[in-house]
Amino acid sequence: MGLPNGFRVVRKGGDMSTEKQPSPGVPSSVCLIVADPALRAAMERWVSHAADLVSVGTFASLEEARSHLPRVRPALVVLEEQAAGGDLAVGIRQLKAQAPGVGFVVVAARPRLQLRARLGTTPAEAVLDTTCLLPRRFLKVLRHVRDRSAAGNGPGKGLRLTPRQAEIAALIARGWPDKQIAHALRCSEETVGWHLKQIFRRNGLHTRAELAARFAEERRSG
Repeated sequence: MGLPNGFRVVRKGGDMSTEKQPSPGVPSSVCLIVADPALRAAMERWVSHAADLVSVGTFASLEEARSHLPRVRPALVVLEEQAAGGDLAVGIRQLKAQAPGVGFVVVAARPRLQLRARLGTTPAEAVLDTTCLLPRRFLKVLRHVRDRSAAGNGPGKGLRLTPRQAEIAALIARGWPDKQIAHALRCSEETVGWHLKQIFRRNGLHTRAELAARFAEERRSG
C-alpha cells in the first residue's frame, strides 16, 4: 500500500518510519518566452515537476508577452533568442525597464560565449545553450538566478543594480577594496572596476563614498 500524499519513508537508527515531508514554501513564478514549440513544451514540463517553481505564463514571442508581464509579475523570465525577434539586447532592456527586479535567463541554440558577445553590456543573469540543455541544469540555473535576484532586491533596492552589482555595492559599503572584492567574488579586479563604472553611470554617482552612503541609507530605510 502506498504512503499518503505529503509523507515519505526515513531511516532513524536501524528502524524505518514515515514522516511528513517539509513544505516547499511559496513557489517562484516563471514566465517562458520561447518560440520553439518543442523546447517550450519541454521547459513547461520541467518547471511543472519542480516543487519550488511555477509557470505563470508561456508565450511564443516577446511581443506577445510584453503586455502580460506587468500583470503576472514573474520572479524569473526565460527568453529564447528566436522569440525576441529583432534586436535581442534591446528587447531585454525593454523588459527589464518594464519588470524591474526580475531575473532573466536567455537561451539560444548557439554557444554561450557567442550569445554573451551578442548581448554586449546588456545585463542578463544567465545564458544557456539549448543544443545541450538538460532538465537538471536548466532548473539549477533558474534557482541560482532566482536566489541572486532576491539578494539583489534586498538592501540597495532603490539603486538600479544587477544582482552582481548589488553584491559589489554591498562590499563597497563595507569598505572593501577592489582586490578583496575580486577575490571574494572570484573575478578580476578589472571586472569589478567595470561593474563599478556601470553602477556610477546608471545611478548618477561619482565616487565609492557616494555609493556606500546611498547603499547604507537604503538599507536603513528598507
